Amino acid sequence: MKQLSRLLLGALVLAALLVFPINAQAQMTTFEVTAVVNGCTIEITVNSSNTSRDYWVILEILDEDSDTLYAINEEEAYLPKTYSVTLTQSYSGTITIEYEVVDFVWGDIEEEVDCTVQAPLPVTVGVPCGPALTGVGQGLLVRPTPLYWAPRQNAASTIILDTVPNAKTYWVLGMDSTRSFYKIVIACKTYWVPADTLVPNPDNVWRSAPLPTRIVD
Repeated sequence: MKQLSRLLLGALVLAALLVFPINAQAQMTTFEVTAVVNGCTIEITVNSSNTSRDYWVILEILDEDSDTLYAINEEEAYLPKTYSVTLTQSYSGTITIEYEVVDFVWGDIEEEVDCTVQAPLPVTVGVPCGPALTGVGQGLLVRPTPLYWAPRQNAASTIILDTVPNAKTYWVLGMDSTRSFYKIVIACKTYWVPADTLVPNPDNVWRSAPLPTRIVD
C-alpha cells in the first residue's frame, strides 16, 4: 500500500512539473550596463529586466594607471537610467568604468577616450568631489563587510562590499580613535569598514604601501 502511495505521489509531482514547468532563469533579474564616449563626455546607462523597483547603484570612472578617480554617482534609482560625466582635463587612453547594483551585480567595462579640453572650464566645474586625498592610502578588501555610517558596531548599513568576482580597492583616509575602523571613500562619499577587512594594496602601483593610521573624524 505504501509503495502504491509513493508511486501515485511521484506521478502527481511529475504531472505538476509538466503542466507548470519551473524556469528559474526566467525569474532572475538581469542587468545591462553600457557606455558611450563622445569626446570628453562619457554616458553610462544602467538597465534592468525588472523596472518596477529601485536599486542602489554605484558608478565610478577611473584611470587605473594613474589612480585618478572621476566619480559619477551613488544613489537609489529606478532603472533604466543614464549617468553622464564630463572630463575637465585633456585625456587620451583607456578609462575603466566600475559599476555595482548592490546585492545583484558588479563588474567593470573599459572604454577608449580621446578628450581634448579646448578652453579652461570654470573653476567650480573642476573642483574634486569628496574629501582631499592628500596622504591617503589604498586598501584591498579581503573579506565581505557591510559599510558603516559611523565607526561603531551598531552603525552597519545594508550595503555590503564583497570580494567576488574581483576584490576591490578603496581610498583609505585614516582610522577612528579606537583604531578599529578605517574611513574609506566611495563615489565622493565617506564610510567606515572594520580594520581587519582591508590590507595594503599589493599591486604594482602601491606595492603594499602601509595604510594610514592617522586619526580622522
